[in-house]
This record gives sequence, structure tokens and C-alpha cells, in this order.
Amino acid sequence: MKKVLVLGAGFVARPLVRYLLEETPFKVILADINLSAAQRIIANHPQGETLHLDIRQRELLQPAVRKVEVVVSLLPRNFHPLVAEICLGEKKHLVTTSYVSSEMQALDEPAQKAGILLLNEIGLDPGLDHMEAVNFIHETQSLGGEVTAFVSFCGGLPAPEAKDNPFHYKFSWSPQGVLQACQRPARYLWEGQIVEVSGQDIFYHCHSLSIDQVGTFEGYPNGDSLPYQQLYGLSKAHTLLRGTLRYPGWCQLMQTIKEFGLLAEEEKNWPVTTYREFSQAFLQTEQLSERLFQKWGKESVTLARQALEWLGFFDDLPLPARCSSPRQLLAHLMIQKMQYQPGERDMIILEHQFEIEAEATKKKAISSLVEFGQPQGDSAMSRLVGLPAAVATRLILEGKIKLSGVRIPVEEEIYQPVLAELARLGLRFRRQLFPLKGK
Repeated sequence: MKKVLVLGAGFVARPLVRYLLEETPFKVILADINLSAAQRIIANHPQGETLHLDIRQRELLQPAVRKVEVVVSLLPRNFHPLVAEICLGEKKHLVTTSYVSSEMQALDEPAQKAGILLLNEIGLDPGLDHMEAVNFIHETQSLGGEVTAFVSFCGGLPAPEAKDNPFHYKFSWSPQGVLQACQRPARYLWEGQIVEVSGQDIFYHCHSLSIDQVGTFEGYPNGDSLPYQQLYGLSKAHTLLRGTLRYPGWCQLMQTIKEFGLLAEEEKNWPVTTYREFSQAFLQTEQLSERLFQKWGKESVTLARQALEWLGFFDDLPLPARCSSPRQLLAHLMIQKMQYQPGERDMIILEHQFEIEAEATKKKAISSLVEFGQPQGDSAMSRLVGLPAAVATRLILEGKIKLSGVRIPVEEEIYQPVLAELARLGLRFRRQLFPLKGK
């Protein structure tokens, strides 16, 4: 019996592991430093096994890798190169949902020579976004058309009935990661012009979107979109933007909080002991830019103060000992007050917008996926991150993906069977085609 080693029993592990246990004949070994978390997911399934493992103990990880055909790493991204090197030495395939790092990319040639596949970016974003984008683009090109504009937004959000706090947001992953992304610079192509955005200004590049059957949202650019022009085969595109989706008001609120100084990463020894004292001494309310007021008005300050009051910034709460930067203090309160409660649903929205030129006509196409979490069950985030990786793992074990080297799912051999299986599981993109107004 072929075996899979899954590293990490965190929030996306359950859908991935249960798919492999229930839909395939393969054995699944779930390893984690928290053995009880792994045991809850395996739930005594006859094809399942748990393993207590500290990833930093190479002498324990290497023999575990040696016993299987495929390793799935659900660990933080910084651990992937270590796992990949061991997989390379043992000639085992590796699957991750994380972006390809420079350390991972450096293993491409050795992996090709060894005949093993190091498949990355096979989750939601990155993952499903890649697969549906290239699927649509390649289909359009095969019919003689050309995609001249591509705009994509993805967001993990509370379902409408659960957006019950001033941020209209709850955490399905690390708050530090979310807040770090609020500071990330961006670059994108807009009507033939390259737009470069500093991390400080990211929320000033906010777009309003109406998502069919869901409502109105806002999106802002996410990282560097320009490499996807070559990756997706969009040489004739005049517009290319990949972004993050949030409920309306997020950009205004987070920009104001940013100008208050609460996203700063600089670590300090505070001469205060409570959140109230910190706010009185360090909130930079007198240094807000005129640009902020011009875009959102001075009521933005009132809304931000109300949000911080709701979090507890003006309460006599003791400052946590391990939080030594403003961003860490903010994340500490957010993770306490912005968690999903039992029975609440999350929601994933992934929407691609294309402009197409074909036979002297111009059209707009929209491909969208909206998925809700299961009350008392798996979140939408865990399913849409975990299931693409699970399906790819199955296809590798079945010999249906034969590629080698460091790869992401932009090749037909990967994305077509993965999307087909996800559709069987009920995860389908909805496509719409419209005449392009004024064209």
C-alpha cells in the first residue's frame, strides 16, 4: 500500500487528510508535535496513523520520509526547504500550498535530475487562482481569442451574518500574517502603465467590486502582479492586477490605524503597563496625513477610535509580556476578539475578471467561486486550501502527474485533473460572459 506523510495537523489538515482517507486506498501518516490534534483528525480510521514529530529533529523526520511515496507539508513556509532537501535525498515527492521561495526554487535542477516533483502553490491563493486563470486563458487562446486584461481578487471573510464587529473581519489564519500583508508594497499593470505602490499607500489603491449574488466589496493590490504576465501567457494584456478582497470600510479603517502607528514593527520596551496607557502615550493621532482626510473625511478617525475601543485599546488591560511592537499588541487583541464562534460560517470569494478580444469583438468574462464554511464543520478556508493539495497528492500517487522539478499548478497536466475532481466535489467556478460596454 502506498503511503503519504502529512506534516502538520493545523487548520487546513482535516479536509486534506479526510479526503485521502475516504477517497483513496492509500495510507496516511499524520505527524505533528501536538499528537492529540493529529489523533482527532485521523479518528481511528483503519488507513490512518499518527506520529509525534518535532520538525526540527531531522533524525526523526528523515526516516519518516523514507517510508512513504509523497510528503505533504502543511508547516509554515520557512520549514519547506528543510523538508524539500530531505525529500530530495530520499527521492520522494513533495506537495505544499505555499509560494515558492528562492530556497525552494534553487532545488529545481536537482529535483529534475532525481525525477521527483516538488509541487508548490497548490492551495487556494496561491493555487485555485492559478488553475482557473490559466485554464480560462488557455481555453480562450485555443479558440483564437486573446485575453487583454486580467483582474483577480480573493478574500477569506466572515459570512454576511457573521461580520458582527467594526472590522467586518475574522481570522481564519495568522493575524500577524494579515497585518504584515497590510504593509506589503505592490506593483501592477493598469491600462498600459506600471503602477508601483508603497506599503504605506496600499489602501489608497482600493477598488469597489460588486460580486454577483453576494454583495459589494472592496479590493486592493496584493504584492507584485507583473510576473504573472509571463507565467499566465498574457503578453498582450494592458491590465493585470491580483488583489485581496474585503468588506467595504476595511481600507479606510486599516489606513487610519496604520497612520495611528499601530502597524509599526519596531520593537520597544514600553514605559507603560496597560493598553490605556499605551494609547495615551503612543497613538499618533496628531500626525495623520491630509491625504487621509481628503479621501475618507475626518470621520475616519472617529471610526478607527471606535474600532480600537471595541478591541480594548482604551481599557486597563495589561500589556502582554511577549508583545514588544505596536503590531504585536494589535494582533494580540485581534486574535482574542475576532475569532469565529461555534456555528459561525466563513466565506471564500475568488473572482477573475477578463477582457477578451476575438474576431474583432471585445467581451468581458467573469469566473467566480463563492464557498461557505460548514457550521460545526470544516471552514471554507480549510477546504479550499486543503482539498486542491489532497487531489494533487492523489494524482501523483496514481501516476497521473509525472512532472519533476519545482512546479506550480499552471500546467495542463496538473490543473485539468485537479479542477475536474474539485468540480466533482462541488467546488466549481461560475462563468459569465458579457459584451464590453463602449467597445
